[in-house]
Amino acid sequence: MRSSLLFFLLSIASLHAYGMSFSMVERCYAELTPTCQTMVLAEGTIDVETVAQFKAFSQHLPAGTWIALTSPGGSLVSGMQLGTLFRERGFNTTLGSSDYSGSSCLSACAYAFLGGLTRFIPPNGRYGLHQFRGATKEMGAADTQKLSAILAKYIDAMG
Repeated sequence: MRSSLLFFLLSIASLHAYGMSFSMVERCYAELTPTCQTMVLAEGTIDVETVAQFKAFSQHLPAGTWIALTSPGGSLVSGMQLGTLFRERGFNTTLGSSDYSGSSCLSACAYAFLGGLTRFIPPNGRYGLHQFRGATKEMGAADTQKLSAILAKYIDAMG
């Protein structure tokens, strides 16, 4: 039963076509010190490759680096793994934007965001959760309860 839940969790995927990309950008927020900082812009859908790609991209970044997320969501499990990596590396999180995307962090992104040691949602930023669903099938009550417990444990660990 536990392996079927793990398989199910790993199969939760996004309907969006493009995976997350990473770049270094300058962002200024009056609420941060210093006001302007070079940070990572993490933009796009969180998929099963995102965590490994971010590990490679961020391997030389110091603790305290800000990660500016802008994403419609994606894989719930990968979002939690990305958040855990942010926490392990001592990164901070905020919502970012680019010429192509607004300042929003939705669905799986919201769980990644929770991994930041310091978290900041800028004015007009959109942070949102919704009911989760399976990529290939409807979730039954038992699987929903198990996944809710996993999410609650993760949120509690991230503080």
